[in-house]
Amino acid sequence: MNATEARQLTEKYVSGLGISPLLAYVYSRIRAIANTGGSELCHPLVGLRMPVTTAQREAVWRALVADGYKVEHLPDPDPGHYSSGSYTRITW
Repeated sequence: MNATEARQLTEKYVSGLGISPLLAYVYSRIRAIANTGGSELCHPLVGLRMPVTTAQREAVWRALVADGYKVEHLPDPDPGHYSSGSYTRITW
């Protein structure tokens, strides 16, 4: 396999079947929050029981933005605290 073929496989995996279960999971969480009147979801991939690559994560964010959601990557709100870290928030 050459570099071009490898890249095509990567793009197919990341943009298609590779993110379908991730998007389904995020959309189910969005639906649950929206049904209760909420308008934001923080840590959208928390609780997912599968490994997620950086490329898949970025593809999910691009797909959500393309669907009209606002995706924000926010800095650590409490630097130095052991359980604090940067996070992602989706709003609609």
